[in-house]
Amino acid sequence: HGTEQSQSDALFLRHTYLSTLAKLMAFIQYSGGHLPNQKQIRPAITGELFKSRGIQNFIEEDFFTWISRPAADGVDQRLAEIILARLGDYNLQSIKEDVLKELYQNLVTQEERHNLGEYYTPDWLVEEIVQEELGEDVTSSVLDPTCGSGTFLFRTIHYKRENSGLEGENLLNHIEENVVGIDVHPLALIIARVNYILALGDLLRDARTGEFSVPVY
Repeated sequence: HGTEQSQSDALFLRHTYLSTLAKLMAFIQYSGGHLPNQKQIRPAITGELFKSRGIQNFIEEDFFTWISRPAADGVDQRLAEIILARLGDYNLQSIKEDVLKELYQNLVTQEERHNLGEYYTPDWLVEEIVQEELGEDVTSSVLDPTCGSGTFLFRTIHYKRENSGLEGENLLNHIEENVVGIDVHPLALIIARVNYILALGDLLRDARTGEFSVPVY
């Protein structure tokens, strides 16, 4: 809202941390569970690595890539090493819910989220709405114009994967063309795109034959 309440160094650093965590999670998911090596960390954070592999617009220049600029003196490497030391203990191939939303709500206080105009829908309610809206026609298009962390997109993709009857590249193309999100918050945009990749999982890695653009804007 442009008020001093929503502008603080501490909040910006927490946003940077969560942005970096989300990008590294996306890399691990897309690589089939492999952690990035030292040379892959920086291009994973800036998005160059994903673009080189045919995933367009996943990470564009954003507020949170400052840690990879020369003036930051290797902050990205040091932060990534700390995060990866913990992520190595988890299986990111079997994520069935929006875990990044929970992390965000733990990192950003309720008062700060209120000042930023943020409210995140509980998972149980998201699941009920998706089932109700797509129950009659699983192939319906879904647009979330205030998608936040992408919980509705994440659940919709899983629902379509489980119930649409489509497979492989046909399923991937259907999702890319029919599951779309929009948000004004730069961090929410990154997290929603990461959740989109996490929901696609092996489908994106194995079924894609050309370039893929994450339809979250």
